[in-house]
Amino acid sequence: MGDPPAVNRLYFGDCLEVMREDIPDESVDLIYLDPPFNSKRLYNAYIGGAQWVAFNDTWQWYEAIEDFHEVAGDVTLGDTMEGLRRILGEGPNLAYLSYMANRLRECLPAACQGAHFPPETPATPPDTTAETPPGDDDQRAVIAAPLALNVPEGGAGSYTVVLGAQPTGPVTVTPTVASAELTPTPAQLRFTPADWRAAQTVTVTAVHDEDAVADAPVQVAHTARGGGYRGTAEAPIWVTIIEDDVSTIVDHGDMLSLELSSLS
Repeated sequence: MGDPPAVNRLYFGDCLEVMREDIPDESVDLIYLDPPFNSKRLYNAYIGGAQWVAFNDTWQWYEAIEDFHEVAGDVTLGDTMEGLRRILGEGPNLAYLSYMANRLRECLPAACQGAHFPPETPATPPDTTAETPPGDDDQRAVIAAPLALNVPEGGAGSYTVVLGAQPTGPVTVTPTVASAELTPTPAQLRFTPADWRAAQTVTVTAVHDEDAVADAPVQVAHTARGGGYRGTAEAPIWVTIIEDDVSTIVDHGDMLSLELSSLS
C-alpha cells in the first residue's frame, strides 16, 4: 500500500479507499469510529471559501450493494450477511450494516480476515426468491443517484436508476425535465422482474446558450409504469448547469450547489 502516511495529514474521502490506497497494513494503533446517522440531510464543506455538497447522510441500499457482496464474499462473514439480508430485506438497515462491516473488516489484521473477493463476484448468486415481495408498496419506488448533478454548459453528465422492489412484470421509467436547456437520454428505461436491480444510466445534456446567467437547478423526475408501479412522478434529482462564462452559485432549499467556472 505504499509509503507510511504523512504525520498530521487529513485525508478527505471514503475511509475504505483511503485505508486501501494510502495506509500501510498493520500500521494503525487506534481508530475512532463515527458512523453516519441517517439524518437524511445533505451536509456542506467549505474549502477555499467555496461551499459545496460534501456528504449525503442517508442510508441507501443501491449505494451499499457492492459493500454487501464484498463482505458476503468473506468466508467468515458470508453466512451472517446472507442471514441479515433475509431478515432485514434490502433496505436502509442492511445498507448501514454493509457500509460498516466492510470498513471495520478492513481494520482487522490480515490474519483475521477471510477470503477476499471483488465486489462483482458475490459468494453466491443473488436469491431472487428472498427479494422484496412484489406486493410490498413501501419498497416499490424508483431510486436515482446521485441526488445532485453538475453539468457543464454544452456538456453532459450522467446518473443511474434502479427499482426499489421486484416488479410483477415489465416496468418503463420515463425521465422528465421542465427545461428546454436539458435533454435526458434515453427517453425511456425498461426493467423486468429479472433485471430490476441492474442500474441503468441516464445521460443529461445541457445546451450552450449565449447568456451569462447562472440558472437555478432543474428537477428531473421519473415516472414508472407497469409491473405494479403506479405511474407517479418520483425520485427527483437536481441538475445544475455550470455556465462557462459566469460563476454558478445556486441554493435550493436544503440543497446548496456551488460550482465556480474557470473564467478567462
